[in-house]
Amino acid sequence: ANNGDYRPDGSTRTATEQHPFHLHGHRFWVLGQGFGPYNPANATLNLENPVYRDTMTLLANAWAVIRFKANNPGMWPFHCHIIWHHMMGQQLVFLEGIKQWPKQPKGFPKCPKTCVFNTNPYTYSYVQQRWGYTGYQLPLP
Repeated sequence: ANNGDYRPDGSTRTATEQHPFHLHGHRFWVLGQGFGPYNPANATLNLENPVYRDTMTLLANAWAVIRFKANNPGMWPFHCHIIWHHMMGQQLVFLEGIKQWPKQPKGFPKCPKTCVFNTNPYTYSYVQQRWGYTGYQLPLP
């Protein structure tokens, strides 16, 4: 996890605060952490006795490398535990063992083509009014 947001053009912004990241459905090993952008050529990873967690703090202006066993089929969120960071997009979902998932129940509503997620009250204007510019702005409507 590189402490910033990734954009389609490859550029990133670096966060200036720490983020407690949590993985659902698993515990993970923290293999390494460091400051600045992640560079595998300079990163030192602990493959012998890394710490084992379900939540870790990603420090300001830093990166972390984690490892987990993908042995629990499901949709598992990995997200910042600061709720409005989570609501504003600091999360991803690992889709694991898709072929082992049960079939969708008959009559169950179908998922839309795009994600619909209610982020109230964390709208662009609410965040702007309450905290000002944070570096993690919601896209304008």
